[in-house]
Amino acid sequence: MKGHNYVAQKHHGIVTDHPPEEVPADRWTAGGNFQFQDKAAVRVSGYEDFAGPILGTGPLFAMNAIAGPDSLWIYCTANKAYATNGTTHADITPTEGLLTVTAGAWTGCVLNGIPVLNNGIDPPFFWDLNLNDPCEFLPGWPLGAYCQAIRAFKYHLFALNVFDGITNMPLSLIHI
Repeated sequence: MKGHNYVAQKHHGIVTDHPPEEVPADRWTAGGNFQFQDKAAVRVSGYEDFAGPILGTGPLFAMNAIAGPDSLWIYCTANKAYATNGTTHADITPTEGLLTVTAGAWTGCVLNGIPVLNNGIDPPFFWDLNLNDPCEFLPGWPLGAYCQAIRAFKYHLFALNVFDGITNMPLSLIHI
């Protein structure tokens, strides 16, 4: 315990920056399902259902999007995309439909507040954050092309591992 002044501290919390054998016995070194409140450790109540039953079967991907004061959740199954505000659930699948994918195929990002989704075998698509509107495929996306992942940085979308039906292009930059 040399060099450590645990007694001088008023609030201890969980001490994780020192080996447990060097921490005094009256200090916590690990914990789960509790929080410190009013100088005591209080059990956290746990989880509760969010937004009731979800649509579709077996969501494979989920992401959050902010629409003004609302926090929306987008969740995708093998061939559908849905969104919820916690009360209302909506099918936001593009009107053209989506091909069926397996777990791990979905990627998504938010470009300047607009969610962009990709399943690896359809063109990437975006959603306007309105529960009444379906997603739309990215404008200007090459016909017949798809990518394995899509990411946003500043004002650009980066499509990774693009395949246009003939050539596999490991990295492409898409301007929107």
